[in-house]
Amino acid sequence: MKTTTPRPAIEALDVPVEQVRLDIASHVTPAKVLSALRDVQARQQAATTSADDDALVRAMGDKERAATAGAIYLIEHPECCSTAADYPDWTCGGTA
Repeated sequence: MKTTTPRPAIEALDVPVEQVRLDIASHVTPAKVLSALRDVQARQQAATTSADDDALVRAMGDKERAATAGAIYLIEHPECCSTAADYPDWTCGGTA
């Protein structure tokens, strides 16, 4: 199907990598992620005691609750996370 509206070249839609990094750094902070996870955790806990919650929240099982708790733990305890310093000889794809 032929379009009648001119479209910009794909290159015109690219966002410089540095701008993406800045956007992520300003919007995805540990505090914001932790806050979102706490909200999810509160909904999960409420779902076990309330029949009024939506079906998605009621359907969350032990795995989802464990994943949420694990993510909260890792944000609150970054010392438990691996860093590049833990694997100095590792290269992506396994090539040197």
